Amino acid sequence: MDFIREDPDPRTWPERAAERRRAAHPAGGTPRLHCSLPRWHGVETFARTLVVSGWATAESGTAEVTVTVDGGDPYPVKAGIRRAGAAGLGPREEWSGWGVVIDAEEWPPGPHVLTVTARDERGLATTLQRFVQRDHEGLYASWRARRDPARWRALATDPMPEKALPRIAVLLDRGDDGTARTAEDRGAAQDMPAAHDLLDIDLHAVTGTAEALERLLAGEADYGVLVRAGDVLEPDALLAIAVTAAITGHPDLVYADDDLTDGLGRRSSPRFKPQWSPELLLSTDYIGPFVALGRDAARAALDAEGAPPSCVYDVLLRLLDADLHVERVPDVLVGLAGSAPPDDERDAELVLAAVRRRGSSGDVRSLGPGRRRVTWEPTARPKISAVVTTGVREDLLVKLLASVREHTSYDQLEIVVVNSGEGELELARRWLDGLEHRIVRAPGPFNYSAANNVGARAATGEYLLFLNDDVEVLTPRWIERLVGQAQQPGVGKVGVKLAYPGGHVEHAGVLLGSLTETPRTQLHLHPPGTAGSEHLLELTRNSAAVGTACAMLPAQLFWDLGGFDEYLVTELNDVDLSLRVWNAGRRVVWTPEVVLTHHRRASRGSDRWPGDGERFRQRWEPLLRSGDPFFNPNLKLKPEHEIADAPPDVEQLRRSLERSPGRPPWRSAMVTTAKPASPAPARASASAPGAARS
Repeated sequence: MDFIREDPDPRTWPERAAERRRAAHPAGGTPRLHCSLPRWHGVETFARTLVVSGWATAESGTAEVTVTVDGGDPYPVKAGIRRAGAAGLGPREEWSGWGVVIDAEEWPPGPHVLTVTARDERGLATTLQRFVQRDHEGLYASWRARRDPARWRALATDPMPEKALPRIAVLLDRGDDGTARTAEDRGAAQDMPAAHDLLDIDLHAVTGTAEALERLLAGEADYGVLVRAGDVLEPDALLAIAVTAAITGHPDLVYADDDLTDGLGRRSSPRFKPQWSPELLLSTDYIGPFVALGRDAARAALDAEGAPPSCVYDVLLRLLDADLHVERVPDVLVGLAGSAPPDDERDAELVLAAVRRRGSSGDVRSLGPGRRRVTWEPTARPKISAVVTTGVREDLLVKLLASVREHTSYDQLEIVVVNSGEGELELARRWLDGLEHRIVRAPGPFNYSAANNVGARAATGEYLLFLNDDVEVLTPRWIERLVGQAQQPGVGKVGVKLAYPGGHVEHAGVLLGSLTETPRTQLHLHPPGTAGSEHLLELTRNSAAVGTACAMLPAQLFWDLGGFDEYLVTELNDVDLSLRVWNAGRRVVWTPEVVLTHHRRASRGSDRWPGDGERFRQRWEPLLRSGDPFFNPNLKLKPEHEIADAPPDVEQLRRSLERSPGRPPWRSAMVTTAKPASPAPARASASAPGAARS
């Protein structure tokens, strides 16, 4: 079923083309302006994220670009972006790109007018317009129309040796008063036997979450599927859970995407979820209330310290640090009845109880309905070694050191500067005076991985903090924030929010991409002060990878992994290290609590080693084929977080499930990494090879 949408642009195509030509080749010396996105032709329809980008040049100075929507206040635009295909036209043309990503979740549905203006230093301006249409529900209706209900039956009836479908108990929670909220309970109960003839299903009415878990353990089912009275299951929902469990090795917990239903069959507001993310779960209940629990998970939740679990979110938080195998079904399996506001007071208490169970010290602060931030205080004050690679732009290194001195209160810090240039860093040495520090040499052609390994061997700290020389710290007590997060159970590597000098997001975690798309930073170019899609820019969460322009991990773990792969010379070495952290059974965390300005590529420009990308793709081909586990395949990678045109088909589901990306280790096709120049001790000593105290 295709949806034909009316073009929101009232102008004829010749009129639009004429405006495009006039803006790109204006008369009278006004700035040249081009808008690549949104397109000037066709119907530009979006759900919640709008990318606006193009290029602009001026005869004198630079062209300042602004974007307004429906005549409102201008959105800040990131300028100075490298323009594709303009490398041979000189620096002014090559770096004339501009862009901004606008969160439009609060915009009303319907047409909107974007006005893009380029203005030069003399005040001369060029303007053009784009007409777009926000239609979140229409795009989701189109997605649902393309959802093939036979996919899960096709997977279930395929030969699956030694993968028998589990027995399922449906635990229908009728609420505290024991009565159904709507008549839809009867419909769900009547539909299940016909829709799931391949399954052995029990149906039980329960009152409350604790009774549901006890009922599962009292019976013989392998899984208990917790369903609220009034919620509407898709006809293939239980089959999807059973097939996922069978193919992925009978995980302890299975959850799925969901949406809202109004009781009249109308569906809206889908939640397409990432894989199991303990840090995100502390920030928001992104999973419940529809889950399937295995027997061991149910027992662990009941045995956890404290009163019996009061709700599904309580169950999930009790399982936070358990050794669990968790799988997500990338499909909408349930429509949730109503959208009652979250009980923030109750949820904050549940999160505080989880903090206490860890024996950690943490503060829980509300960020808005259903969202919170846990700030962890260090349980001890281990020595931290900040490893900084430099060699080309000493002025940038000085800015970094000045910001470190301004914002650092942590007293167990040493700074290891790795000098890969020819200078003696005389100015930087003045800023290092009074700080415990070392300056070591990394001779030969620049190799980012090798230089960081040299610095790590010279370090004496329990934790390594890798820093680029082109960053500046903006957050007070930043090291305390990183240490507190890095000390949490199961955490291996912690990355931070990086912003361009104007405040636009440069790094908020890494999206792996695919075999044909290079990994890239998440939520790139979102303007300062915005929360991003699903508020992800303000929520601590797990990510497949984080960059090492600023990242912390235990020194012992770093050396257990073999350090940076020195065959990845300038690119993707940070992503590769992150994936190896996951394969070691530790989590990678991105936190917005620590913010640094990143003068990206200001230090070494655009140095690229041609073999890096191919080596990375060869190593991680299985994972790249199955997709980033923390990005839902029902969403587009470009524009990020927009609803995909169609759900994964049966073959895509099969390949994804057979690779089981939800549970590391993610098998790599090539695991050899470059060995350090000398054996790495468990904790580098003051006499580490190549180190010299300055």
